[in-house]
Amino acid sequence: MDDVEYAEKYHLPEREGFMKRNIGTMLSAAAAISLSAALTACGGAGGTQAPAEAPAAQESADPSASQTGAAEAAESEEPQAAEEETDLSDQPGMNPTAEFEAVKATLTYMGGLKVKDDPSNDMEFALYRNEDGNLVGLVFEKGRIYYGICDLPEKATLEDGREYEKLKIEEADFGYYFSEDLTSGILVNEEGKVFDAVELPESRADELVKSTITGVLPESADAASASSNASASGAESTISDVFGEEVLNHKMETKLDGCATFTEIVNKLPKGKAYTNVKLGDTDALLVASGTYDNLDGNMAAIDAELFVYDENGAPAYAGFVTSGGTAYPLAVKDGSLYAGGNHFMCEYTLEKGELKTLSSAWVIYDSTGAASYYHTEEAGSTIADGTDDAALTKLYSELEGAEILNFDTIS
Repeated sequence: MDDVEYAEKYHLPEREGFMKRNIGTMLSAAAAISLSAALTACGGAGGTQAPAEAPAAQESADPSASQTGAAEAAESEEPQAAEEETDLSDQPGMNPTAEFEAVKATLTYMGGLKVKDDPSNDMEFALYRNEDGNLVGLVFEKGRIYYGICDLPEKATLEDGREYEKLKIEEADFGYYFSEDLTSGILVNEEGKVFDAVELPESRADELVKSTITGVLPESADAASASSNASASGAESTISDVFGEEVLNHKMETKLDGCATFTEIVNKLPKGKAYTNVKLGDTDALLVASGTYDNLDGNMAAIDAELFVYDENGAPAYAGFVTSGGTAYPLAVKDGSLYAGGNHFMCEYTLEKGELKTLSSAWVIYDSTGAASYYHTEEAGSTIADGTDDAALTKLYSELEGAEILNFDTIS
């Protein structure tokens, strides 16, 4: 099937001059984790871990959440070739440019859309094709990126009669429609909300691909522009340069209304959410993740979580939110600390007086030439510029060695 026939079959823009590329032999280790591992269906069950209960004064209840079956990993057609590329990216903090260029050369851009002039939503959508004819979809919305090989799109119809293509990425349903002039269309997010959309430039789509390799969440298009301007003006870097403001300003999604115990919170979680219990410092906490994936080590892992504790009155209370940069860095604990990071940042957290506290964090920023600038914070919270000294970041990566990857139970 040639590119024009492919575009017509899957209702994508026709683009001439596509290069045939081989995704199997050039994926680096980081890409293989953040892209190929995510190409497996998310979901599955770990052990049946019951949520921790309130202090003795609280009544207990048994959780009723059921679990999903673990998904099987997608098999690489050329595993030996992939292994030969492992050294390319198996180094935290390395310049991502070479990794990205190698992976980009394996993909064909099919088209993309972004929400048009709507301050309430920053959804961006991109589609690529690999040599086997599989669609690789990416969606970035509100500080989270979804990515992976997609099943064939299905026709669907909006309430107003408009038709669109429905596509599943990481077990979440999204929708798209390209207009005849290919410069506009519509997007449908996971919640089923419909947005007018305009064409997503290939350069921006490539930034989304790069984020799946580096483990650093992308900024929205507007935030990226602001960050670039700040960098050009010599502004001091902060941890928001790798997190993005949407993540730092995360709004709690878990419903606490009427919940007197962790179990009652779990019993109200919607399908796809996940939970686990952990002790951070001297505080027992419930962690609620937006989703899970099979980490291929016996754990259903997660890359983000809202944390809940019992307040001084014995009632569940929100303590904070953590996120890593991608599936290469699942949430993990060690010596009473929670670790979340990516290829270019790492954070160590604990709980203190019912609130999430950052014990230390470190990150690296690359300029347009690939030159690295390192930064870190300590408990006081102020940013310390380290120049080319990566000791603080390396120290946090070293602490992560031997950490226990958290195993989440997924609501099915």
